[in-house]
Amino acid sequence: MVTHRGIEANPNQIKVINSLQPPHNPKEVQKLTGMTTALNWFISRLVDRRRPFFLLINKWKGFEWTEECALAFQQLKKYLSYPPIMSSLEIDEVLFAYIVVAPHAVSLVLTRVDSGIQRPVYYVSKSLHEAKVRYLPLEKVILAVVHGTRKLPHYFQAYTEPLYWKVYVDGAANQGGSRVGLVLVSPEKLTIEKSLRLGFSVTNNEARYEALLEGMSMVQKMGGKAMKMFSDSMLVVSQVKGELEAKDERMQGYSTPAYPQENGQVEAVNKVIVNEIKKRLDDTKGRWVEELPHVLWTYRTTLRRSIREILFSMTYGAKAVIPLETGFPTLKTSSFNPSSNNELLEKNLDFIEERRESAMVQLAYYQHKLK
Repeated sequence: MVTHRGIEANPNQIKVINSLQPPHNPKEVQKLTGMTTALNWFISRLVDRRRPFFLLINKWKGFEWTEECALAFQQLKKYLSYPPIMSSLEIDEVLFAYIVVAPHAVSLVLTRVDSGIQRPVYYVSKSLHEAKVRYLPLEKVILAVVHGTRKLPHYFQAYTEPLYWKVYVDGAANQGGSRVGLVLVSPEKLTIEKSLRLGFSVTNNEARYEALLEGMSMVQKMGGKAMKMFSDSMLVVSQVKGELEAKDERMQGYSTPAYPQENGQVEAVNKVIVNEIKKRLDDTKGRWVEELPHVLWTYRTTLRRSIREILFSMTYGAKAVIPLETGFPTLKTSSFNPSSNNELLEKNLDFIEERRESAMVQLAYYQHKLK
């Protein structure tokens, strides 16, 4: 709510939380965490404050409302009895960021100076899981900054927006030898084209990897700090991003372990993808490369029962529209307005972290029921 004092939390939402009785089962805990997610903008160190509740949902054994949970519940109510008033910004105003690092969470608050007093603008917090818990303090500080810039890009972009190089790569191998082709576009729109012959024997996919590495090397030599890589090989792109695992030993030498297999989720996803590919191919096993994009699209746009969300929506903040739908006068296509679409997408991205937090709560509840 925008008032003459600033941006205030909805008093009705706060009233509902303050009137709650201590939860008696995981479903009521899930309801409580969902309510606090809706107010995350106004709650400092939200992840720390809710940690006892998440631990309660994730327990293997029966439900037990401990003294730690009761204390966290009362402290949350007390905090919301006097919620902070968020301050509105002026154009080109200087902001200050303060970071708090805890064993299982990192938090960041943006503030501005108003009449000599620092007032909060936005609170951001992120829970740490698996390997991130073992990060060094400095690494956690960096993680908080990265999370803050992704969560609030409109506040940081004037200071942190990198100058990207665009690198388009391709490679091919045949009996006549192996070649790689590159097109580099600088931030100033200067285009550089380069073609190389490799002096050693490689496969087609290895040639595409060599093109990728050559493009990265060229950008670095010319002083570039950030780049966006483009390749027409779905296999190479998926392996570099960690979505597919390289089985061949030579290919493993190129792939980067972007997403370590910490808890079996990667193996589970790969199993689903492989099974779907098998269903599609039947006896024509050689076409798996052509079928892979269709399988990945299906997987990413199908509702996951465990989180009640679609992976595509949790990445881009919007629902996917299938190509067939664009050719028919549906409600989505008829109401599409290019001028306002980008603004709506930005608003959706502002709330994407809340959706991800809610999905994690739902996943924990789902796993608890399975136990």
